[in-house]
Amino acid sequence: MSVKLSAVRRHTEIVELIMVTIYLVLTGYLIACSAPPRIAFVLRDAATPFQVIVRARNAGAERSLAAWRSLQFETRTLRLFR
Repeated sequence: MSVKLSAVRRHTEIVELIMVTIYLVLTGYLIACSAPPRIAFVLRDAATPFQVIVRARNAGAERSLAAWRSLQFETRTLRLFR
């Protein structure tokens, strides 16, 4: 019985965490959207390094995937011609 209660508590905590996260994201979005232009530009400039990091990660992942696919293609072609 205590196992079921523990699972229910964990589920409730996860739901509460998701709700708080959504609330914080929406609040931040609304503050950024309703901010005067000067503050919006400062917020955008502050977020720029994070955007650069994410884009670099995505580009690296795409390059790795492309390299893996080409290696897989070469392996298949070598098997066909042997």
